[in-house]
Amino acid sequence: MDALEHSVDPLTQQRLVQIITDVMAWRPKLDHQRCWYFKSSYAAELEYLRTLLKLLKEVINYQMGVEQQENKSVRDYLHTSFKVADAYTNMAWSDVDGPQVGTELEERRYIQGGMR
Repeated sequence: MDALEHSVDPLTQQRLVQIITDVMAWRPKLDHQRCWYFKSSYAAELEYLRTLLKLLKEVINYQMGVEQQENKSVRDYLHTSFKVADAYTNMAWSDVDGPQVGTELEERRYIQGGMR
């Protein structure tokens, strides 16, 4: 249901709704020809459905964990990038010496103004 809530594409939403409907419609299949008793056939199908649902839950949880890890690494990278950019624009970190920054800025403004 989370995937449906977070999807914005109408085609994707339609596909997800169809998948959800199909999963809700799963029923145990009965095999009267290979199995002597109704109970054993029904129990085997129920075990199959339980195992399949458990597998789907594990895959979804794994995917969510991978996405959370990736999002965290992107956030950390952006945080570091913004921190370095902020320090550079506030002249706390620079590729030139501190006293030289002021004169360099004045020279650049002077040149950009067309005074030279």
